[in-house]
Amino acid sequence: MGSKTYLVTGANSDIGVEVCRFALESGNNVLGLYHSGRHRLDSLNDLYDTLKLIQVDFATTKSVERFIGEHGELLGDVDAFVSLAAMRDNVSYGEITAPDLINHFTVNVVPHVLLMQFLGPRMAS
Repeated sequence: MGSKTYLVTGANSDIGVEVCRFALESGNNVLGLYHSGRHRLDSLNDLYDTLKLIQVDFATTKSVERFIGEHGELLGDVDAFVSLAAMRDNVSYGEITAPDLINHFTVNVVPHVLLMQFLGPRMAS
């Protein structure tokens, strides 16, 4: 069984760094997506030439579509998608408003659905 290519969103989160490390130590390729805080991934990037880091902002659907358009060929090699990216404003439960919920949905759900619309058919074939 050959190496696989993992797409990891939120690669710079605590769990994201560990997922990347596990995949790389297992001999796989990793496309690590991060919004900010790349320094958390620098030690892995120094150790593995099979790690490709890409900074991306999923705040708008246009930025997600642009990312897919610019990296479609690279994304075509993905075998496994690990969705860890998330953003949460610090709002207490009793203070959450409808616009807060819409913003969370827009940033935390929509990008991953758009990515799966692109990746799903390619991964299935």
